Amino acid sequence: MPSPPWAARAPGAPVIVAVQSGSASVAIDSGSAPTPLLVRLRPGPGFVPVHHYVVTATPAGGAPIEVTVPAASARAQFNDIAAGTEVAITAVAVNAYGVESDPVDQSGVIVQVRDDLPANAVNLRYTGLVGGVRRFTWDADPASTAAQLNRISQFVMRSRPGSGWSWADLRPMRLLVGYPPFDTVEPLTAGPHTIGIAAADIYGRLSLVPAVVDVTLDTSAESRVGKLDLSNPANSAWI
Repeated sequence: MPSPPWAARAPGAPVIVAVQSGSASVAIDSGSAPTPLLVRLRPGPGFVPVHHYVVTATPAGGAPIEVTVPAASARAQFNDIAAGTEVAITAVAVNAYGVESDPVDQSGVIVQVRDDLPANAVNLRYTGLVGGVRRFTWDADPASTAAQLNRISQFVMRSRPGSGWSWADLRPMRLLVGYPPFDTVEPLTAGPHTIGIAAADIYGRLSLVPAVVDVTLDTSAESRVGKLDLSNPANSAWI
């Protein structure tokens, strides 16, 4: 079967309808996923059918990230670009025979932060009190927006014996915790533990970056007072 007359012709350059990020790029039921950057397209002028689009996002100082999307979708999504990053967008339309259109560019795009989620909890710290009571305190991320701070409904704490665990590895400790300080006599065994905390909103969605630290708990009969092991460099920074 002969090729159609437009097989070797390029489609028209696509039109970038919108570039969205932050809260505008997610749905209310999307959970605590990182901020996506969405590029919405439509066909450009001409009669050559578009088979797919190739969209490239180039973060300032970073390597290009290329995404191929079907013409029917016309929406490219980039998930791994941090909020606050400046990005240049380039898109081309491609016909079914691999012929590309001229590129269309949009520069100076700033990835917006998600303020539909609660603010991150930071600076998690632990103090052992007399009688085996353990006091946990933390702060709200000072870089948070007013909307993020207002979305905090409660906090979720997790823990696990041993050090070096990530948030996903931890087990529920307290599901609903009020504002700090939080005092508890949780029956944790002595020795190293990983403790984490995240803010939650009224829908149960968690903040994007939980605070996780390694601590050494002392539950001996003599003192039952926990101590933060500052000899471990991991305890002075977020994991």
